[in-house]
Order: sequence, then structure tokens, then C-alpha cells
Amino acid sequence: MSNDRTDRELIFYVSPIGNDKWSGRLPEPNEAGNDGPFATITKARDTLRNMKKQGTLSWPVKVYLRGGIYYLTKPIVFTYEDSWPITYCATH
Repeated sequence: MSNDRTDRELIFYVSPIGNDKWSGRLPEPNEAGNDGPFATITKARDTLRNMKKQGTLSWPVKVYLRGGIYYLTKPIVFTYEDSWPITYCATH
């Protein structure tokens, strides 16, 4: 089983030590430093919006927010575009 999906859900990660250029599918940066969690909740939201528009979402989604401080430059807004079985939850 891969890290990015259980049998019934797609998993993404967000972390203060992440990078919005990464896949968001790993809970921590990999050893090569070229993949790991997203840095922002906004990037996770926008990635899921794009997947929904492309018709590539077929599983419920969980977005795990890793421990730390997230600084927001503007509010995070969720709209009808974000309607899908998506759960944002804190984890350590």
C-alpha cells in the first residue's frame, strides 16, 4: 500500500516544513529533499479543486495538517468548489 491512499481515501499532508512545489503526498520531506508535504492549506485546497475539475477525484480525501504554526497572509476561503468528501484534520 502506498503512502498517498488507503483502500478508500486519498491522503495529502500540509506542514510548516513543507513546500508548495511538492506533491503533498508524503508526511515529511524525503531524503532527497525533492518531495514531501505542502507548505500551505491553500495549496492543498487548490490541488483538490483542480483534481475535481479534471474529474480525477474518485475517493474521499483527508488532508492532514502537521503540527506547527501556519502564518496566513489572507483568509482561507472554502466554496462550493470544495464540496467533496474532504476532511481537514490536525495530526502530529
